[in-house]
Amino acid sequence: MQLSRRPIQPAAVHKIRRGLAYMLLAGLVFYFAGGYSAWNLPFQIPELVSKVLAPLLFVGGLGLSCYGLYTLRG
Repeated sequence: MQLSRRPIQPAAVHKIRRGLAYMLLAGLVFYFAGGYSAWNLPFQIPELVSKVLAPLLFVGGLGLSCYGLYTLRG
């Protein structure tokens, strides 16, 4: 029995990488906007950013990565 190998789709790999980059960006935003950093930022960041927008960006990146994995397999 011989298994056929499908060629890797570059668009799917690009979506996975973009999703991972969005998740990393969301982590950085949450870290600095949430006040966990020792650096003092010269401007005030609204609480909406750390409570809503950073987790939303993370979930969006996770969804994009999962979609990339789905399209890579199928």
